[in-house]
Amino acid sequence: MLNKNKTITFFVNGNNTIGFGHVSRCLILAKEFKLSGYNILFVIPKECSLVDKIELEYKIYPVKDFKNSNLENLPENFKEIAFIDVIESDFLILKTLKTNKIFNKIISITLFDFEQEKRYEDITFFPSFESLKEKTIQNINGVTKQFIGKEYLTFGNTKSKKNTLYKNSKNKLLITMGGADPENLTLKVLNSLKEENINIKVILNKKAKSYEKVNLFCSSMKNIELVEFVPNISSTFNQYKLIVINGGLTRYEAILERVPFIAISIDEKQYNISDKVCKLGVGMNLGVGSLLKNEKINSEIMNLFKNEKQLEKMHHLSEGIIDSNGSRRIVDKVNHIIYNEKNNIV
Repeated sequence: MLNKNKTITFFVNGNNTIGFGHVSRCLILAKEFKLSGYNILFVIPKECSLVDKIELEYKIYPVKDFKNSNLENLPENFKEIAFIDVIESDFLILKTLKTNKIFNKIISITLFDFEQEKRYEDITFFPSFESLKEKTIQNINGVTKQFIGKEYLTFGNTKSKKNTLYKNSKNKLLITMGGADPENLTLKVLNSLKEENINIKVILNKKAKSYEKVNLFCSSMKNIELVEFVPNISSTFNQYKLIVINGGLTRYEAILERVPFIAISIDEKQYNISDKVCKLGVGMNLGVGSLLKNEKINSEIMNLFKNEKQLEKMHHLSEGIIDSNGSRRIVDKVNHIIYNEKNNIV
C-alpha cells in the first residue's frame, strides 16, 4: 500500500548557460514519483525560464542560487528526501544538505561519474552506456549505494521502436544543440551548410546567446526553418533523415527512436561519452565543436546524409540497445531501499 505522505524535493539547476536538460530529466522523474504516491517540491534558480511551467504541476521554492540560499527555510513537510541532479558546480550542495542534516535521505543523479574524496549522498544513479552494475562507496556516514548503467537512462513519452523500416523518403536534417547552446554550435553548423540545398529544421531557445544571429541567418534561407520549442522533441525524430546534436540525453533519445545522429561536442568530456555510444555504430562522433573547421563539418554531414545504406545500417543497429523504463527503475529502487516497498522493476 502506498504511503501518501511520502515527499521528495528536487534540487535542479537550469539556465541559459548550462541549458535545461537537467530540468527536463527531473520533470520526467517527478512524474514517475508522483504516480508512485509522492508529493513533490522543486528547488530551482529564479532565473530558470521554466519556473512558470514547473509551477503549473508542482510546488516550487525558487532560490537565487544553491550556494547562498537559506535552505533551512524549506517547508518542514518536504525534508524527507532530497533528489539532486548534480552538475559539477553544484556538487557542494550535497555536502551542505547532509552535514546540516536538513534531509533524512539524499539521492543524486548525474550524467558523469564524478570522483570526490568524500561522498555525501545515500543513493546515487549514474545513467550511462556502461554495463549494469551496483557498488558501494564510502561516505561520511557509512556507504553510498551507486547504481550504474543504461537501465537508468530517463525518457519522457519516448518509447523504444521495434521492427520499423528506415524510410528513404525522408529528406530533412534536424539541428538541435540544446536550448542554451553555450558554445554557439548551431550557428557553426549552419554556416558550414549554407551552400547546401537540403531542408533543415533548427531548434533553439530564444534566450540562447546566439539566437538573434541564428534567426537572422535562417530568415535569409528558404530551405531552413527555425523554431524555439518543440514539445516532446524526441517523438518528432522519425521525421528526419539525420539529426545533428551536441550530446546529453538527446543521443540516447535518438537511439531509442532509432534515428541516426552526428554528435558535435561542447567539450572533451562530452566527446568521450559520445565516443562510447557511437562505437556501437548508431551515430557518428565528429569531434569537439571549437576544434572543427566548417569544411570538415560540411563534408561529414553531407556524406552521411547522402549515404542511404549507412543510415539504414545505423537505424537497424539501434534496435534493442536501450529501453524507456529507466525512470520507473529509479523510483522502484528508491521505494525499495527507503520504504522497503515491493520492487516492481521492469
